[in-house]
Amino acid sequence: MDYGQAPPPAQPQVGYQQPLATAPPMEPPPAYAEFPPSMDPKMVQPGTGAYPHLPNEVPLQPPPHQQQPMPQPGVRPHTVYVGSVAFASRPQRMHCTTCQQEIVTRISTKPGLLTYLLCGGLAFFGCWICCCIPFCVEGAQDIEHFCPKCNRFLGTYKRI
Repeated sequence: MDYGQAPPPAQPQVGYQQPLATAPPMEPPPAYAEFPPSMDPKMVQPGTGAYPHLPNEVPLQPPPHQQQPMPQPGVRPHTVYVGSVAFASRPQRMHCTTCQQEIVTRISTKPGLLTYLLCGGLAFFGCWICCCIPFCVEGAQDIEHFCPKCNRFLGTYKRI
């Protein structure tokens, strides 16, 4: 085959005709006898662009404004702590909701997801003798925070 020349022109086949596909004639869509309810010009109030209220419909009223009672002088309001505290890997100062004291948390370590992943990774790569080391390293374990006065569990700092 010679790559320097152009290919020969395609020759039409004699006596072959491709059949034409014909679709059945389409009918026009049916005409609407009247407007849909949402577009009925009789329902729109001229100039306002708003729809009138239907006979059985009660117009919506905004809820009445409820005023907060003013605190009485000399009476201290009760403080409610809502939300979560972001715990860290070190003891932290916070308010204990059980004993109502300002405290510095007491921490203890507990194996967590990172500990087990490191153990499994070491065992998978053939260091099965060393796979217990993550259970001895505090940096690979989760930290639990407790109140030092009432010993209530306050939360956990998770490594992963």
